[in-house]
Amino acid sequence: MNNYVMEKTSKTLTIFGLVLEGFAALSSLIAGIVLVNIDRFPFVEEVYVTIPADEEWIFELMTGVIGVVILIIGIVLGIMFTINFILFTKLMKGDYSKETAKKIYKYQIVWGIISLLMNTLTGILYLISGFQGFEGLKNKPEVSERY
Repeated sequence: MNNYVMEKTSKTLTIFGLVLEGFAALSSLIAGIVLVNIDRFPFVEEVYVTIPADEEWIFELMTGVIGVVILIIGIVLGIMFTINFILFTKLMKGDYSKETAKKIYKYQIVWGIISLLMNTLTGILYLISGFQGFEGLKNKPEVSERY
């Protein structure tokens, strides 16, 4: 079985995309944890002094809700990063056949479109890499005979 080897440009773009996606997942998780636990930090007492007593609940609600939302986004990004890391590193190593590589490139394009909503640079990198890789597979004739 002939395994597909990823081209250098697509590989570089995918590596940058994975690094940025991992950073986004990690920073979202940290930000979510900080916001959910903000009342445990000593500086928050100084913030409460500036907020009228009848409006403190709004601050607590906002930081709690926003913290949970960001934490959930971080968890989803972490799961997707793990899936992408496994798929794309195997693709870069040449562990997949050409047909499987086409499917992974299609997935990379779709995930790139979805990523445009959350992390524009990662989405662009995945889109370019996916299109280049898919087009490279489509345009190359398969030569199975040697003279």
